[in-house]
Amino acid sequence: YHETYAFRLHLEYQWTSNLKNRNVSAKMVQARLALAYLYPLGEADIISNKVFLSLGPTVGFFEHYRQEKIAGSEYLSSNLALISGGVRSEAICPLNARLQLHAAAHLTLLSFGFRSVNSNLSAESPTKLLTPFTGLDADAELALSCRLIAAWHLSAGYRFNVTRVSAWDFFVAANDNLLVSLSYGL
Repeated sequence: YHETYAFRLHLEYQWTSNLKNRNVSAKMVQARLALAYLYPLGEADIISNKVFLSLGPTVGFFEHYRQEKIAGSEYLSSNLALISGGVRSEAICPLNARLQLHAAAHLTLLSFGFRSVNSNLSAESPTKLLTPFTGLDADAELALSCRLIAAWHLSAGYRFNVTRVSAWDFFVAANDNLLVSLSYGL
């Protein structure tokens, strides 16, 4: 925390060239950038441990690009991008002087979406304003963090993310990851 607020910067990049389903193969690139400002809500006592709660606004960018090869010869490429505003909540529970449990959740509230799939074939607008019902981007994480020295922390945890867009053709991308991170708190 810096003075009365904290901020979190999240960068994620994923790619693969080995997606296969019967006679369709694909290459995929997915990227996410998010920034959250968190303001303390206070503390609560849960099972005789103090839990520090925070909540704040987020802005984010998500892009998914896919190139498919159908029946070994035909190529189809698609691109989906979201610029979003949302909310993030965090809970931190110190277990002792060096260990703490960290939980967080994020949900987009409003997104500006862009889609490109063989634009010659569709008269539908490539850009739309999306709500959580037509363009959802949400994630949750749980981690155990250990203070190494000074402000350096080593964390291990689990993160689940889902992005679902139904404003055009139905699109869903979900992933779960085991995380290991080294961070420095100012």
